[in-house]
Amino acid sequence: MRSARPAQVPLPEGNALTEHLKPLDERFNACVVNMCHLHTDGRWQAVPNALGTDTPRALEALTTQHRDTGTLYVSSEHSNRTIFGGPAYAEINHAFRAWHDAGHIVLQAGFDIKGEKHVARWQVRNMQKRYGPNPWFAALIWEEVVGQAIAREKLGHYVADQRQFAETWLKHRGHAPEAVNGCVHWETGTP
Repeated sequence: MRSARPAQVPLPEGNALTEHLKPLDERFNACVVNMCHLHTDGRWQAVPNALGTDTPRALEALTTQHRDTGTLYVSSEHSNRTIFGGPAYAEINHAFRAWHDAGHIVLQAGFDIKGEKHVARWQVRNMQKRYGPNPWFAALIWEEVVGQAIAREKLGHYVADQRQFAETWLKHRGHAPEAVNGCVHWETGTP
């Protein structure tokens, strides 16, 4: 006797249960992968317990580790719900982190809010040089870097559901894709 299998019924487009699995912007994802490759030569790896950024010597340790190994090690944590998509897109989140940490090394910018803003501006400028001004991409970088850093400082830890945080941040800051043109400064992503 064969067991009955339930019919596979696709969920309707726009279903709240599946929206978090999709990238917020596939074009942004493609740009991030390219920018990561340009700034790391593909020499990065995501690991569960990457170097912590909450120690006073984190920048020195990151710089030394990169110099000694030639590889940027980035955290693989909190990658299942991000602006880049669900678990199938975790590697793009990791690529963003590698590109971002390359900025910390190049600029020798710390992991405090001031340093994160400096690196976010560097990332926006680099993306702008490659792809032209794009206020939406600038807003996504600003949220992903500065917004997350502010949340971490206030909460004492990184946000686990980064997708929900990003959507709330972008909505309350007026950074919705359809509303962002003319509402934010393209270079910094700030109003």
